[in-house]
Amino acid sequence: MANLNVVIPHVPEKLRPEVRELGEKIGARFVGMPGSTSYWELFEESWADEGDFISIEQDVLATEEMIREMWACSEPWCSGTYGRWWWEELCAPTEGPKWCGEAPWPRCGTTTVTHEKLARVTACRQLHGRTVLRSDGCLALVKFGSIRRQFPDLLARAARHHPTRHWRELDRAMWRVMYDEELLSPHLHFPPVAHLKPAGPNYDDPWDKKRYERDRQGWQLGQQTPGR
Repeated sequence: MANLNVVIPHVPEKLRPEVRELGEKIGARFVGMPGSTSYWELFEESWADEGDFISIEQDVLATEEMIREMWACSEPWCSGTYGRWWWEELCAPTEGPKWCGEAPWPRCGTTTVTHEKLARVTACRQLHGRTVLRSDGCLALVKFGSIRRQFPDLLARAARHHPTRHWRELDRAMWRVMYDEELLSPHLHFPPVAHLKPAGPNYDDPWDKKRYERDRQGWQLGQQTPGR
């Protein structure tokens, strides 16, 4: 197996000792975040490099086995999860016109919901069957593989949605492109990661790999249903 390429973006005083220990064990590169755009700059640099990369946030703990499994995975985009995910139907591209007259953004039905709007969304010809998986993991633990070659301008497109490129906006900006414009879904890995902040999210009953595989199988069967 090729050497791991793992980065741990962090603010030194907020880096959890458990994450530091894991990073040192697997040979991760610790990258300080001195400015508001440092997170973006790290991802832009890593996205442009030739090799795949894994990013672990400063307060997220995974197992070494899971990280190595993720590194060996051939899926274009992999993610950890805290133990929850959901499926969302979208009519891409969200930036273009919609036959129903709904505004391109925000997503259908998310603001000023009325009975008339709900009826339009329910009857939408474009919406049904265009399904993405969203994970609660966000950028907690991610691996970007061939997706970087498929969409080399992804970070530039994301920056058009959030031109200030503040670190708090990186996940939202990337999801605008990956989920809403390109209908991409991450491949989830297990066991669920631990969020070391008391605020969590942490679950007493985190969903596991068996549930994920069952959900994926159900989604794939749904995609094969005539009319979808």
